[in-house]
Amino acid sequence: MNRDEEYDLLAEEQERMRQFELYRKLCFSVLLKRWRMIVLIFLVTLIGLAAFFQFRFMNSRVRYEARTGLFFYPKQTKRYGAMDAKQTLELFSRLAMRRQVADRLNLGGMDRATLKSRLEINQEKGRPNLIRITVKDAQPEAATLFANTVAEVCIDEYVSFRTDDLRNRLKTLEGRKRELEESVAGCEKEQRELVRLLNSMTPAQELERLRGVMSTSLASLSEINVQIANEEAKSRKFQEQLSHIDATALKHAAQLKAFQDEQERLKHEITRLRQLYTEKNPRLLAAVSEYDDALAAYRAYLKEKKIENYDPDALRMAESLQLQLADATGKLEFLKQNKHAFETEIARNRSAVLELTGLLPKYSELETRRESFIAILRTVEESISDLQLLIASTPSDIQQVEKVGTADAESAFGKKVVALILFLAFFVTGFSVLLLLAQQILFGRVESLEELAACNGLVPVGSYPASPELFRSTAEKEAVLHEIYYGFREALNGRHILFEGALEGGAIVPDIQESLKWNAAMTGMKLFQVNIVSARDFDSPADGSGGEALVAVQCVGQQGFLPVENLQALSPAELEMLGSDAKELLRNCDLLVLSRKEPLRQNDLFFRQMMEFSDCSLLCFGAGATSRRLLRHTVALQRACGHVAAVILTGVRKWTPAAGAR
Repeated sequence: MNRDEEYDLLAEEQERMRQFELYRKLCFSVLLKRWRMIVLIFLVTLIGLAAFFQFRFMNSRVRYEARTGLFFYPKQTKRYGAMDAKQTLELFSRLAMRRQVADRLNLGGMDRATLKSRLEINQEKGRPNLIRITVKDAQPEAATLFANTVAEVCIDEYVSFRTDDLRNRLKTLEGRKRELEESVAGCEKEQRELVRLLNSMTPAQELERLRGVMSTSLASLSEINVQIANEEAKSRKFQEQLSHIDATALKHAAQLKAFQDEQERLKHEITRLRQLYTEKNPRLLAAVSEYDDALAAYRAYLKEKKIENYDPDALRMAESLQLQLADATGKLEFLKQNKHAFETEIARNRSAVLELTGLLPKYSELETRRESFIAILRTVEESISDLQLLIASTPSDIQQVEKVGTADAESAFGKKVVALILFLAFFVTGFSVLLLLAQQILFGRVESLEELAACNGLVPVGSYPASPELFRSTAEKEAVLHEIYYGFREALNGRHILFEGALEGGAIVPDIQESLKWNAAMTGMKLFQVNIVSARDFDSPADGSGGEALVAVQCVGQQGFLPVENLQALSPAELEMLGSDAKELLRNCDLLVLSRKEPLRQNDLFFRQMMEFSDCSLLCFGAGATSRRLLRHTVALQRACGHVAAVILTGVRKWTPAAGAR
């Protein structure tokens, strides 16, 4: 968007704002001039509405009002909250409650039909525990009975509704309690079936015991394995040592040992006898002989058994080794028997552990379910206790403050009625004002020069009073005329054909015409005026003195006349002749003024013809006389023709020096 387009948009916006401001001032002016009528409409509407509501009240069933209250202190527990005031009010607003009230009062017809409109139940502001009941009736006694009956029905309805609700909950919880007890018993039965072979122990306890036994057994088995390894090592060592001794000697070690023991005994006996006797002693000799025999028998046994390599010390060691080997073998056998027993026990326990491991999830699931059911059952039992307490205390939750003894007379003009009357009065007045503004804007009369200035294409050059006597002085009159002339000259801006006319309601002011001629002459502008008149009413000069005949215009002195057959529309021939005469006249003058005294109307074709024929227009509007519809028609013509239309507001009755300024 270039700068020229921005300037054009800015100019259009400024023009819209100017027109908006004009219409705002126009509306304000219309309202200001008719404020008495607006006030009268408001007062008449206000009085009419007040009379209507007073008459309606005198024949209504709401002339007396009775009030009472209900103290509302509902009990509650941690699990069950109380009914709040909102829920209680919804309960009291049900149709069933109103039916009970109507039945208790034996109401029928209109009394029963209007019961809802005459009953109001709401919460007291700032007091959440107080419910206010307000009733209205045609008689004070009826209003009193009405209020007390409503309070009784509300209490009964609350107690019945609250008790039924709590009893339904209690019934549901009792059923739930029976279901939970059955579920707990079922879980316990299944658990007993699972543990009946476990010596009254739970699977978890039995599994823990078996794991302890297995741990001990595995430790003992590990220790036995170590002992077996040690004994086997000893046995291998003993066997290795025995492998170095002659096998035959080792086989007959017992007999050889017997021989050695006998020889040792005999040696000891010989040694003892030698200490007691001499070498010749028979006993000594007998002992030596016996030793020799024993030695010979020993050697013969060795030869017989083919024992070649025999060491007595090795034999004694072998005997010891055999004893140790036998002892180690016995221990090893005992340890292997213990190992087998432990392995058997561990295998049995491992099988039991596997069986318990498969059993434990189900038992744990049953235990978890049982504990869950027990916890829920405990909560249900506590809830049942709470409900029983709430049922017992429900009648004391709500109580009437006091019985109603008297009713108060109502006024026809309560706050709501006054507000409604004022709203309707303002609405009717506002609607009337809108109608008035619409009528004035669409069908009203032009009232100010600013209204003309707001129209695009119209150039306001000034205004003129209804009478010259309204001028305070001659100087003021001359100043206004000069102002009009200079405004006109700015609008003319070198144009040569001017159409001068007065719209319906306006008038061509002779003083303005003379001023234009005089000022034009003073500035050296040659001006020639052609008056368009009816041919039937025009008398041409008999002698033709001072006259110059053209094609259509007849000149008489410094002015000319154009007689036409129809003042509302020129024929094509007349327009053509007027164009020829205008060209001829403009040779000798600077400005050609075409004028018609008859007012211009909207349906005049002549109006459009002159706007199209001339270069500029000077139109006179009548203040408070020319219609705005004609103004809009003029603006449309000006836009269609595209030339400047200078306007003057004539017939201004409230004249001030500022009224004549543009």
